[in-house]
Amino acid sequence: MGNFFNDSALVTATIRGRAVTCRHCDGTTFGTRRIKLNTSGAEFFGFAWANKESLALVCNECGAIEEFLEGVLETQST
Repeated sequence: MGNFFNDSALVTATIRGRAVTCRHCDGTTFGTRRIKLNTSGAEFFGFAWANKESLALVCNECGAIEEFLEGVLETQST
């Protein structure tokens, strides 16, 4: 399994200078994706677009997804 992303789309990530690794397989390369943190009130009134976003790291080895709030991660292209 693995290789969910093209090599050109992969990143490595750090938090406060410490390397991020996948907690499931110890992978060190990730694809990224923005995910909306929807609230029921915003959905009800049609303002879902105004909800905050998180940045998801998707492990390229096992596909595990982990979300981080904006500004926590530093990513570098591989």
